[in-house]
Amino acid sequence: MRHSTLRRALRGAALLAALAPLPLHPVALAAQLPAIQFHGTFQIGSVPAPVGAEVRVLAVRSARDMTLCGSSAVQADGSYRIAVPRTAACARQGNGGPVHFVFAYAGEKVGSVTLDIDLNNPDALGREFEFNLSASDNPARPQQGGPALVPLRFHGRFEIAGRAAPAGTWIELYAGAQGGSPCGTTTVGAGGYYSLDLLASAACMSVGADDPVSFTFVSGGRRVGGIRLPVDPRSRDLPGSTFALNLSASRAN
Repeated sequence: MRHSTLRRALRGAALLAALAPLPLHPVALAAQLPAIQFHGTFQIGSVPAPVGAEVRVLAVRSARDMTLCGSSAVQADGSYRIAVPRTAACARQGNGGPVHFVFAYAGEKVGSVTLDIDLNNPDALGREFEFNLSASDNPARPQQGGPALVPLRFHGRFEIAGRAAPAGTWIELYAGAQGGSPCGTTTVGAGGYYSLDLLASAACMSVGADDPVSFTFVSGGRRVGGIRLPVDPRSRDLPGSTFALNLSASRAN
């Protein structure tokens, strides 16, 4: 009886051993890891970003060449976590060079970092990288739709005769003087605040830092502001950029 019980116990142990998972080879383990895992906090102004706010990370090569590499909803404590997939567009293989990651919220760049992630090096995969994000306090920031990264976003306050422009006031943006190449439109929001995204057209871009574009803001047929800026579509630092600029008119129409 005891021999029979012992044999059954041995057979059970052998079966459990056969079913137990084998230790993963380092290469097999690396195949399960993301390229990198970003985590940190996200603040808008001086307060944590709202719960559920979507943060995206993109691999950016130029203003016209970028790849979405992951996203995360902000948690109750203002934190986020994004696992970047092991794809050639979001890392590199061989000597492709480092990857420039841009973090985006509502089309705006809220952080960027350049890292060397080689898919051919298992020891380089799956790292935890803490990176805190921040956005300016823009009351007129769009919250719905739009691209992952705008080419450039102007924002600020529009005053008419020293007072906040009425909500719904129309603003037009031109490259050059008034009536030049159209580069965007928007309407004023509550408190006179506006947010205007530059159109991604050749007429609204420059060809380098030494060739800035003169922008003119118009409302009601009158010039209400202007700025001269380089807007180079070849630059990986351009996408998602913001520029604070207040506008003003001496009187209402």
